[in-house]
Amino acid sequence: PIGAILIADYFLIARGGYARLEQAVFETVNWVAVGAWGLGFAAANLLPGIPPVNAIVTAVVVYVVASYALGRAGTRLPARG
Repeated sequence: PIGAILIADYFLIARGGYARLEQAVFETVNWVAVGAWGLGFAAANLLPGIPPVNAIVTAVVVYVVASYALGRAGTRLPARG
């Protein structure tokens, strides 16, 4: 599910871009991503259906919802130009 989290972070949370490396502020650990990965892993192993699909869908939904709920979405707007 980590690939799904990376894609969701880029397209849905950062809205298609990140700040330039020189301007970027990094976190030590992105705990929202760790939690989404864990729940995606659990969904793959516990839910009926196709495990990879369960993991991807669960991880994306949890990551996006938690990011918006905690006010993290849109805080890393892309540096255009």
